[in-house]
Amino acid sequence: MQIKSLSLFNFRIYKGANPIDLTTYGDKNIIVISGKNGFGKTTFLMSLVWCLYGKNMNEVDDFYDEQIKSQGGYAKYISNSLNRQAKLNGESQFYVSMNFSGLDIQSIPCKEITIRRTYDIQSSTPEKLEILFDGLPNELINEYGAEHFIRDFIIPLESAKFFFFDAEKIVSLAESNDIEQQKKLSKAYSEVLGIKKYEDLSANLNNLHLRYKQDSATLEDKKKLIELRGNEQKNEMEIEADRKKVVEVRESIDELKYEERQIQQKLIQESNIITSDELSALQNRSDVIHNEIEEQRKQLNELLEIAPFAIAGDNLMLISEQAEKEMEVNKKQFKDEEVDSKTEKVLYELDQQRVNSDVIIHTKTQEFYNQALRKLIRKHFFDLEEEMNNEAPKLHEFNEVELYELQSLIGNLKQSFRNQFKSVNQSYSSLLAERNAISKKITDAGSKEEDGLIKSLRDKQKEIQKKIDAADEEIIQLSIKTTTLENDQTQIKSQISSLAKKIDTSDLYKDKDELTKDLITELKVFINKYKDEKKKSLEDRILSSLNTLMHKKIVKKVNVEMIDEHINIQILNSKGIEIPKDSLSMGEKQLYATALLKALVEESNINFPVFVDSPMQKFDEDHSANVIQHFYPTISEQVVVFPILKKEMTEDEFKMMRKNVDATFCDS
Repeated sequence: MQIKSLSLFNFRIYKGANPIDLTTYGDKNIIVISGKNGFGKTTFLMSLVWCLYGKNMNEVDDFYDEQIKSQGGYAKYISNSLNRQAKLNGESQFYVSMNFSGLDIQSIPCKEITIRRTYDIQSSTPEKLEILFDGLPNELINEYGAEHFIRDFIIPLESAKFFFFDAEKIVSLAESNDIEQQKKLSKAYSEVLGIKKYEDLSANLNNLHLRYKQDSATLEDKKKLIELRGNEQKNEMEIEADRKKVVEVRESIDELKYEERQIQQKLIQESNIITSDELSALQNRSDVIHNEIEEQRKQLNELLEIAPFAIAGDNLMLISEQAEKEMEVNKKQFKDEEVDSKTEKVLYELDQQRVNSDVIIHTKTQEFYNQALRKLIRKHFFDLEEEMNNEAPKLHEFNEVELYELQSLIGNLKQSFRNQFKSVNQSYSSLLAERNAISKKITDAGSKEEDGLIKSLRDKQKEIQKKIDAADEEIIQLSIKTTTLENDQTQIKSQISSLAKKIDTSDLYKDKDELTKDLITELKVFINKYKDEKKKSLEDRILSSLNTLMHKKIVKKVNVEMIDEHINIQILNSKGIEIPKDSLSMGEKQLYATALLKALVEESNINFPVFVDSPMQKFDEDHSANVIQHFYPTISEQVVVFPILKKEMTEDEFKMMRKNVDATFCDS
């Protein structure tokens, strides 16, 4: 599958019709789209996600979720996507259209599929999604549903995050300790690996089995079963309603916060200290600074964690030297023990041959030759006599991973720590000072309280804050209710299962029920086998990708755990000890996440283009070369990268990639 072409009409900075050919051929599978900040790279990527998922685009990436919230909800956010000049000209409509080729849909054979999402800010039904087959509509789409068609035949929403990603931010896949985030990732893993569709089929068969039981039950049992299933259905509907309510309340909070910001803007405008344009510029700069400060703070915290080691650099070198000596001694001791074991085995087998041949050797003679053989084997085959004379005292007893971490730390301290720390600290301090100055200016601008208009705005602002607090409390109560209902559901399912086991299926349904039970059993066996196969295949793919991308082969094994709906991925060293992902450097975390994405995309069998924002970030030269040579050319038959030239991709990196590049689009 390829995205043959894309067309953006009046979408944000893209005024009028903007058709773009994205077709790639053979080994030239990469398209580079570059430009300076503000020239439309992010908008380009956003247009693809919006065209496919509309109001659900926030589920693809946190970036879109944050953007939607900051503008007061999806309706306001997407309404603001109409090109400003087009709006001034009286136009009200914009759209994004994608043409796909190479899709194999047996029920609807065609050469090309067009997906077009249109928004009209003046329409009562502003958003419209069309799907055309070779340029024509199809009645099956009306029955099936356009949104469902995209998720079932183009790319599932849960899987999209693995095909549209920011290469700088994918480290979150390696850092996530949040339980809810881990649940979402597990669900996405399950979806992309194809496990969920079989589990859904199993659930449907179980429901069919329960229907046969219910229809065969006695009047009393049937009444109990109907009541329990009614309660189960009622709870499920309440849970779903509460979840939708939470989404609605959160949208209302976004709108209230947007309204609150508007009031703050009016307060500042009424103070007559700064103009509206100046205020907008200050707020925009404040948002940019906030993000930059967070990034600098993270880097500073990482550097501060290792600062004590820089102070104790000489002692650190002594520890490293001692640890290396201990590691060598351990290896020698292991080798020595192995030699002794093999020597004793040789002597034992030699003695067995003597016994079998009835040769009699005097005990002292045998002992002489045994001792002599031990020394000669060590001397001529392994040369261990001198090696074992210089043992180092064991003070630290580091394992291989700990020694590697220590040596990596020392390497970092030697090469770049001082300059990096100085640069980050200066930048951080400068940004803090600028933010404080902007904050003071905005606060001073809104501090005038003399007239009644400002007082009424203040009162309205307080009222909005009360509504926000009330909405937050409502979400908490809904969450508590949902948790209670989910616990009730578990008990009800258990009661239904126990009651169903006591009911004998009637002759009318016996054959059908037996067939259903056989299918459930076979499907359960199949799912377990399928999970085992996916587990092994995913482990092999992740390890292979890590060994290809990392120039230090610290990961010797990958373990994928699949327990119910939870999927956990561990990386292990040569001794089978788990390597904590927190111990990896930022570059190594990004490589791990890149390897994981590569493995998931390959394992998913989803033939879809891969879009990469901010490529090459956090990578050194060797790792960049590995990613260019082994990741981008193989991850998909169509790869679109969005670098800022010289910052996120150097000239040398582009030259290295050039043989696989089909087209470039650059706006400078």
